[in-house]
Amino acid sequence: GWEVELVDFSGADAYDDAQTGGELADEYGVGAVLLYLLTGKGEDEYDLTTKGSASIMRKVVASPALRSVVQRLLAPPNSRFQSASSASQALRTARENPQSEGGALSTG
Repeated sequence: GWEVELVDFSGADAYDDAQTGGELADEYGVGAVLLYLLTGKGEDEYDLTTKGSASIMRKVVASPALRSVVQRLLAPPNSRFQSASSASQALRTARENPQSEGGALSTG
């Protein structure tokens, strides 16, 4: 028979309150999927709540730009991109200029 492993890519904020869901929760989900694709591990295998994503992302083999974007996608809701289009633009920038820090937490 088939054995299926389900991985939950939703952030806690997707479940906590319907008001905090939406795009910000979706951003976390995209970051969790990217982390899984880069490492082969689900975000639930990391202690993101106490260690944060920065310590994990330093160990990921990827361009600095992509690491920066994923880190921001996995950040607490108030530190994520302000919109899905901003996150999408940061991912495009990471693809076009891999050495940039386009997803750094200090940018909008």
